[in-house]
Amino acid sequence: MSGIKESTKTSSKSEKIPECINSVSAFEFPQDRPDYVDKTMLIKELIHDNNVLIKDPSRFDKTLNMDMVRRFVEIEMDKNGKPIKLDLDKDGFLKNNQKQSSNFKYFKGQKICNKKQFMLENFGKYPTINVDFSSVEGDSYKEVLDGLRTVLHKAFLQHSYLENSSLWDNSVYDKMIFRKYFDELESKSLDLEAIKSGLPILARYLYVYHGRPVFLFINECDVPMNSMAFDDSTSSKSRERSMKFLRKNVKKFFKGSSQFATRSLSNVCEKLGGILR
Repeated sequence: MSGIKESTKTSSKSEKIPECINSVSAFEFPQDRPDYVDKTMLIKELIHDNNVLIKDPSRFDKTLNMDMVRRFVEIEMDKNGKPIKLDLDKDGFLKNNQKQSSNFKYFKGQKICNKKQFMLENFGKYPTINVDFSSVEGDSYKEVLDGLRTVLHKAFLQHSYLENSSLWDNSVYDKMIFRKYFDELESKSLDLEAIKSGLPILARYLYVYHGRPVFLFINECDVPMNSMAFDDSTSSKSRERSMKFLRKNVKKFFKGSSQFATRSLSNVCEKLGGILR
């Protein structure tokens, strides 16, 4: 992604909020609790620019805030794999299907609902990909690659409805390629080229299926680099090989999706996160 805007002031400090809130989404517990903080206006700031990179230390609610934005913009799918049509009135409220929209209930009555035009233009408008690197750690080149394979598999699982969709009705797209990432067993044997091309492939599928650009969410994208750089148990040869691969390919991992994913929100903890520049 190019033109990434850095943000260092968008997250609230964890010590101001009870620990229990950091363990789950801010929207998964009663909003009438005295320790609930309405941070929904942050959404407007975080998607003002197409590509935003949040750089804050750990425990500063970066992941929580990203989850809030994702819930706001993502196109929800019903049990049959069809997009839930959100019929908003001129005031930004749902006319129909309010009970079907699990995301809308999290924002109903919140400050962001007062921004009517913003709601109409952005709520439930984007297919999303959530890429979480927080678990990609290891003391060997193989473990790092295995971690990336798992990341891709989980990203494809988010869109299981594609498996039986109309996307495969013609010969343009190969369902076997989709299953290579979607199937847990097959994903464990993804080669290097498949790892590098996985995210662009998924972004293309979503763009074609929904007819809209993808919003990409990247959580803790610097973890693989930091894991190798600061792990004393990693051999110098393995560290060098892993770091070389990550420097060369992680940026391509995201930039290859830019044709179909026109918006992104990423977060990092360390300066090594500059790999996305």
